[in-house]
Amino acid sequence: MNIADMRFPRQLEADGSGEIIRGELMARTSKLWAGSTIDVPAQSRHDVVGTFYMCKD
Repeated sequence: MNIADMRFPRQLEADGSGEIIRGELMARTSKLWAGSTIDVPAQSRHDVVGTFYMCKD
């Protein structure tokens, strides 16, 4: 499966959110395993912690 070919619910595709989500998923990828031809979305722990604190009330 290619990230660029992913489809989201109609509402997300209609309002443009689908394209934004695909872009974010494709922004950082890594190989599924050493020698793999499959790229998967990747996120560092730093990104996750930063997002948590930004969303926290």
